[in-house]
Amino acid sequence: MGGLEKAPRRPEKKTGTTIRWLPDLEVFTDIAVPLEYYQDVMKRQAVVNAGVTFRLRFRDQGAPAFAETQACMKTASPTISASWRGRTP
Repeated sequence: MGGLEKAPRRPEKKTGTTIRWLPDLEVFTDIAVPLEYYQDVMKRQAVVNAGVTFRLRFRDQGAPAFAETQACMKTASPTISASWRGRTP
């Protein structure tokens, strides 16, 4: 039986997952959620998902172009990791 072979990765090929979401205005009638809420959620998710980059593209009312903010924690913090396990370092 044949085994698995590791193929070289093409540098021009992007990897990862992109999620795009637009609310259905017939379902979500009150969607005035403050930008700070999304920024806070991104920071919290970056803490518990080390190595994952979260990007938020947004456009203020009347702005000509989108702005982007991102959150990423390269490695897990020992303090945070221990506290999630119910211990403090």
